[in-house]
Amino acid sequence: MYFDLATWHLINTVYAPARLAELRGMKAWYAEPQHHARLMSTVTQRLGHALAAAAEQAKIDVALHGQARIDLSVLERGLAASLHEADAAAAIEADLARIVLAARETVALAGVAPAAVDVVYFTGGSTGLTPLVDRIAACFPGAQRVRGDRFASVAQGLGLHARALFA
Repeated sequence: MYFDLATWHLINTVYAPARLAELRGMKAWYAEPQHHARLMSTVTQRLGHALAAAAEQAKIDVALHGQARIDLSVLERGLAASLHEADAAAAIEADLARIVLAARETVALAGVAPAAVDVVYFTGGSTGLTPLVDRIAACFPGAQRVRGDRFASVAQGLGLHARALFA
């Protein structure tokens, strides 16, 4: 259920009557009754998308400012959490390693030596994470770092590609 609550297009599936019944039946599984109560508030009040939006805003804030304060008062009065860039990077370390490996493999499959890469174009929300950008850039030390519009360049690129295919 936590994966579903963290996956935008699956959040509504958690609100189905059968899932609610399943979650209610899991109360005894929780060492902290308050955690189960928060989960039940989340699903009965249909707060999944609001909490997902708060998580997304926290990622943006961490990328821009190195930290975020996450207001969770929609779930419980006075409830909040903090997120710092180092903690976010540690939480996604395995993902960062896979992304860096994919960058290296892409260049190798293209038959290009890492030293021959002269520009690395960073786009998308994840490129706001300094640890990710630094690790990819380290793979191509002679490359210039170029940043696209973090929020729109992927969509713009898809639009250009669609126009080339269907125009």
